[in-house]
Amino acid sequence: MANGDNLVLGQDNDATSATRVTFFPAPNTPPEWGYVLMGDPQFNFTLLSRCHLDYSVGLWGSANGVRSAVGVLGSGQYGVIGYVADETSPVERAGVYGIGIRDVDTGVWGRNLDGGIAVRGESIDGSGVVGTSTTGFGVSGFSDRSVGVWGVTGNVRGSYAGGFWGGVFVAGDLFVAGAKSAVVRHPDGSHRRLYSVESPESWFEDFGHAALVRGRARVRLDRDFARLVRARRYHVFVTPLGDSNGLYVSRVNATGFEVREQRDGKSNIRFSYRVVAKRRDVPAPRLAKVTPPKPPHVPKRPARPPLRLPRLPDRSSSVARPRTRTAK
Repeated sequence: MANGDNLVLGQDNDATSATRVTFFPAPNTPPEWGYVLMGDPQFNFTLLSRCHLDYSVGLWGSANGVRSAVGVLGSGQYGVIGYVADETSPVERAGVYGIGIRDVDTGVWGRNLDGGIAVRGESIDGSGVVGTSTTGFGVSGFSDRSVGVWGVTGNVRGSYAGGFWGGVFVAGDLFVAGAKSAVVRHPDGSHRRLYSVESPESWFEDFGHAALVRGRARVRLDRDFARLVRARRYHVFVTPLGDSNGLYVSRVNATGFEVREQRDGKSNIRFSYRVVAKRRDVPAPRLAKVTPPKPPHVPKRPARPPLRLPRLPDRSSSVARPRTRTAK
């Protein structure tokens, strides 16, 4: 298409002057199809489309059957902008909506080739990014060599890098650089913080009660507990629950331990015990050195110029008639 020729969609465009195409519905056209502007220099928009009915499509890009083909490609400071213009709509709307129909598809894919941000969500008072799922994962993060999901917060009291309302499952090591604690609701209505007891090695504990009979007691380890620990060597702490000459542990093996009263006493009293044994299934070197991961580089939010969205023509005005302008 050269300068001055009529616009023909699908034909190579060799023109050096700007081309403007304005489309408005023809008579008796259903109103849901809205407007399309192409190359309007007044608004600096290459293509703008609008629909009025739920789930109708303003712009559809298709590249079916071609591997790595692109349905819609945007380039510029903001390659693609999705805009929800109708603030009075009673239904939930979306500026950008991505759909994948197979288990290998991705609804919305973001990619950055130079260490920047692939997908970024921002919100003033709401959520920057929200993921939901019926039976799968709401949000899934993966990394070969760094961190799959990373949350960062400012030095503001009461702010948290992550929050979970529900159970949390960790399949792997859990490293905490700060204090671990439980938040418990107090009868006075407040919430109190109780700290975890730390150890330089990995230990499991079990507790129970038993009774001396004529100064002796044989206590069997719980079978399920014994299968999770190194049961040949462990610690036993006993506390008498009555007057006695004192108690001591006379023998320990993989199935249990024996408690006796000192000075060959013959008391018949109850006692409590605490068993502490090393965890069997994981290696846990004493005071092992670790290297915490480095926080990711998050570029500062760029200063953005105000986004000027065009005003769409009034359908009731005289301009809401079909017209075609030639290319220059």
